[in-house]
Amino acid sequence: MVSRPLRKFTKRVANLSNRSYNESMTTTYTLPILNREGRECDPAEIIRQVGMMNLFAISGGRWGSLRDAEQNTIGVWLPVGRARMVEITLDFNDTYRVRCVRRVTSGAKRNQAVIETEFVGIYCDEVSEIAYQASCWRTNNLRKK
Repeated sequence: MVSRPLRKFTKRVANLSNRSYNESMTTTYTLPILNREGRECDPAEIIRQVGMMNLFAISGGRWGSLRDAEQNTIGVWLPVGRARMVEITLDFNDTYRVRCVRRVTSGAKRNQAVIETEFVGIYCDEVSEIAYQASCWRTNNLRKK
């Protein structure tokens, strides 16, 4: 099995004083590569649709932007735990895809990504609830792929 290289992404932290996003507070993380595709979008708009309270409940206010192979921003990722994250991407048909991704930390599949849960066809008014459900350890079988 061929191991694929890791990509670097930037984390943005919400500035609570004026509810805007502070670009100066960035940290670079390395995420496993998955087949990510989608339409180019504004990550701050997805964060607004998720909502600040759900953002704090899911990831403590931490988030980063997802990019495709051409380096276009196609969504956001929210770190849930040490090796888990929720990815929200905009599909080509104006719906969202919400994934719960786990990075394998030991064994033969080390540093590879495993999709634990995937929800497809999510409309903008449902993104916050589905993202929260995807971040929970046990998720409901609501609209799974």
